[in-house]
Amino acid sequence: MFFCTFVARMTKKINIIGFGLVGSVLAFLLAKKKNVQITIFEADLASSSKVAAGIFNPITGKRMVKTWLADEIFPFLLQLYSEIEADYGIYFLHKTPIFKPFHDLAEQNYWMGKSAEIEYKNWIEIISKSDTTNIDCPNGGLKINHSGWVDINLFLEKSKQIFKDNIKSELFDPKNHIGEINIFCEGAHAAQNPLWKDLAWQLNKGEILDVEIEDYNTNYIVNKSVFILQTNHYQRVGSTYHHHDLEPKITQNGIAELEEKLKTFLKSPYQIKDIKFGIRPATKDRRPFVFEHETQKNNFIINGFGSKAVSLAPYFVSQLVEKLNLD
Repeated sequence: MFFCTFVARMTKKINIIGFGLVGSVLAFLLAKKKNVQITIFEADLASSSKVAAGIFNPITGKRMVKTWLADEIFPFLLQLYSEIEADYGIYFLHKTPIFKPFHDLAEQNYWMGKSAEIEYKNWIEIISKSDTTNIDCPNGGLKINHSGWVDINLFLEKSKQIFKDNIKSELFDPKNHIGEINIFCEGAHAAQNPLWKDLAWQLNKGEILDVEIEDYNTNYIVNKSVFILQTNHYQRVGSTYHHHDLEPKITQNGIAELEEKLKTFLKSPYQIKDIKFGIRPATKDRRPFVFEHETQKNNFIINGFGSKAVSLAPYFVSQLVEKLNLD
């Protein structure tokens, strides 16, 4: 006689602390795993995710170079966000090229040369002129491909609906969850968490405007000294980056800075409809924190994405889930 013994795999309890963009992506990936019980501790904490424009751009920085890990990260984010859309019937991903007007002919010549390089060939194109009369661009500009934006507010709203039975609107107390896997995605609030406060944080504040531009019409995200993003309602203009002023409020200096930069290339009149701010969870070396606590085992952090969470979160959240070995 043969006896078959079936041993049920033990259910792993995983707590997600924080439910902004990173926490939401994590919840969707964990929901694919068997024998995993998810509890989400949202609490009532302000999240920079709710303010962020959600732009993903492979050519960034003051020197305008291909961003870190672009060849791995950008195909991955497009695939993962598209899978979430298909699986749950929600549509928040907008594949939209970025148009960067050239300052002068010297910049145009520089990018003409870069566009022929193998490293950049599939990422950029030279455009002789913009498709809109709203933008001053006598020297043409750079079209950046594999870019776009995520409607983060819609994504977060739908995530809360999908995972409503998993959400607890209360603060997380690690003493009540010993032996469980705790993953902290608290954004800037993690800099005050005793587990993570000694990490090399460099938080920064960003302010953003929602404006109504007269007769604005373009198929691009325009990005010069500030960006203009066409949303479902208004045009979004941003953003500021301030490391020293972390006061949780809008500043007149921030608004003035955005307007001054906008007027250098926008030819059409506009009206400000709303002003928002957020504190970005950035790090000193501009690399995210993705690891287990050195002494407090089963406590993980995934944070520190700064202004690039939309781009980086899918790849690094997936790496963390794989490291947990849940299959």
